[in-house]
Amino acid sequence: MIWYRLIMTILLSHNMRDFPLATFYPDICQVCRRMSATPEEGFLCAQCRKGIRFVESPICKKCGEPFPGDVPMPFTCGNCVQQQYSFDTARSSTLSVSLMRDVVHQYKFMSATWFEPFLMRAFLQSAVPALWSGGWDGVVSTPLHPVKFRERGFNQSDRLALCLAGQLRIPLMNNVLARVKFTQPQSALPRAGRLVNVRGAFQTSRDVCLSGKKLIMVDDVMTTGATVNACAGALKKAGALKIAVWTLARGGLSADLA
Repeated sequence: MIWYRLIMTILLSHNMRDFPLATFYPDICQVCRRMSATPEEGFLCAQCRKGIRFVESPICKKCGEPFPGDVPMPFTCGNCVQQQYSFDTARSSTLSVSLMRDVVHQYKFMSATWFEPFLMRAFLQSAVPALWSGGWDGVVSTPLHPVKFRERGFNQSDRLALCLAGQLRIPLMNNVLARVKFTQPQSALPRAGRLVNVRGAFQTSRDVCLSGKKLIMVDDVMTTGATVNACAGALKKAGALKIAVWTLARGGLSADLA
């Protein structure tokens, strides 16, 4: 109930015209369109919710990429060996496959905000226990460029970060980081192109001092890690001591994990 009250506070803080009437009536699952589902469930029925897959070990100790099979000891994946990331660790709550991939896409690009309670619970279920005792100083979300924010009407990473900060009882530092470069959609680019695309795209505020701060960087989906790495680099440049990335979903997965 605490999660639900927090999520509904976010929803009600926005103009009601931003949310279609179908969001509130009828109580039907917005995926299968057959089974009953309530607003508290994010209009997603119990049967459809079985399609969510949470990230499980074994995972890379640096970027959190999951691997099939049994790996008995901590390991670093090949990408992390080759790429020097600015973040210290990255983890994701779910796999961006099947239902989760489709729901996140509708949420971000089709204003399907009725899925928000479901998405927030899925994110918090893994993130909160893992981060609870970390001694964090604040939560930072991946910012949108002002043009994209006006087009979309909201930043999904802001909402994830707000819920996480509330659960961890630490500050939401939403004025620390800005996207200063308009970039192409990362999903349309290969790995090398994604790294170039976001280079220099983020800057911290001129008067911000992050010296010695331990921060949680929140985004919705991590694929190559290029975006969150660019954000972490800007935060480290401003003095941050440690950056732990947490995302709702992990994309770019191999077929045997799908």
